[in-house]
Amino acid sequence: MKISVVSLFRDSEGYLQTAFRLLEGLERHHDAEYFFYENDSADATPELLRGWMAGRRGTVVTETLGMPRFAQDTEPLRLAAMAQYRNRILAEAAGADAEWTLLLDSDVVFPETIVEQYLATGEPGVAMFTPFVEHNVRCRMCDPPCGRPAYYDTFALRDRNDRIGQVFSCNPFWIEPDRTAWWNGHPVEVHSAFGGAALIRSDVLAQCHWDSDGDCEHIPFARQVRTFGRILAVPTVKAWTTVREREPGAGIVEMQRRLLENPLLLQFWTLRNRDGLSHTRRSG
Repeated sequence: MKISVVSLFRDSEGYLQTAFRLLEGLERHHDAEYFFYENDSADATPELLRGWMAGRRGTVVTETLGMPRFAQDTEPLRLAAMAQYRNRILAEAAGADAEWTLLLDSDVVFPETIVEQYLATGEPGVAMFTPFVEHNVRCRMCDPPCGRPAYYDTFALRDRNDRIGQVFSCNPFWIEPDRTAWWNGHPVEVHSAFGGAALIRSDVLAQCHWDSDGDCEHIPFARQVRTFGRILAVPTVKAWTTVREREPGAGIVEMQRRLLENPLLLQFWTLRNRDGLSHTRRSG
């Protein structure tokens, strides 16, 4: 199958060899065309990307913009910049003739059969699939402790009631049908998700774009995607990333447990705060 791969890079020299190995794994299963965007790297990232792309189909766009490195993932300027970068390479990828496009964060590890795993769900009317993206921070929500990795990308996750996902949890969902489906390995339909390794129909991607009003740039993107089909979070498709270890903020786990135990309180919290937990915007 022909697929397109879209990814962003900056100062990525330390993990490029891993990224290249993963992409070479994809090539054992698919005819891949690559669309890479890089800006403002102070290391050898541009040269390494161009070297690896020699003899492969695709495009490497490199730019010197003088943009700062942001200290926090959720800084509004960073979110606006990320939308700009993603749209810049989207302009190159939109004309590709592949049926599906893999949207990758360059530091996320994924299985080489990720496309097959997504499509094996057999779910109808899907515009985009997203993974269970785990990380090196363990779940704090299970009692007794399960010891499993927590779901990482809660910042981009919104359920069908527009609730942000639980943080520090191996099951980021709130209502029982979604939680049960996730535990049982069944896809969960969402309003938004990304997870660093999403598979989207290429014809849908060509008609959407990223934007940010101070929230995650994937939220307005997903809103557009849903006009063409469903977005699924698939718990059996695993991706992985590594972050700096940190502990939950004061009371966050207890607050989430109270919300899970009290549907009326959860409903009230949802109406008051559809953006989720205001003092933490990404899973720890």
